[in-house]
Amino acid sequence: MPTDEEIAWSEKIVKAFNDNPTSGVVKIDGKMIDKPHLRAAEKILALRVR
Repeated sequence: MPTDEEIAWSEKIVKAFNDNPTSGVVKIDGKMIDKPHLRAAEKILALRVR
């Protein structure tokens, strides 16, 4: 099971990409986040639901 911190990070990543659907990269907390990060975040959130 993902930790609360992992879930919060994942939600932040998914929201950033949802808010910028045409962007391949978003900046969060001074870090560049790309599509592989989004896929990892989605996998973490999928684990939470089970």
